[in-house]
Amino acid sequence: MLTDELTDDELRETFEAEGGVYALALVEDPDEEVATELSIGYGDVVAHLFEDAVTASVPMLAALPGVAGAHHEDREVVLVQLAGASPTAVQVALDAFWRERLGDVAPDVISTWDDADEDED
Repeated sequence: MLTDELTDDELRETFEAEGGVYALALVEDPDEEVATELSIGYGDVVAHLFEDAVTASVPMLAALPGVAGAHHEDREVVLVQLAGASPTAVQVALDAFWRERLGDVAPDVISTWDDADEDED
């Protein structure tokens, strides 16, 4: 079992119900031509059960090429300041991070987009 609170099957059901481990959304700034911030939102259950992993993702995200910084806004939200990195590149790196941590319990879909403006490259 990956957690003491849920069986692996219950954890899989949680991921399915929440549509994955996390959702991404570009944070629009009316003063900028392109979005420079990416919001990573975790469901309440994931944020609670994997609080250490959510916290550990922040320095990994901040170290990505083209990322100016990342910070844990609150238990369920991590904000990433983009400085050249594509949102898709951040998503790929974070998906790999979660697949490694979740192992066999990892759902087929790790992440989803909350908006229609995700980067297509």
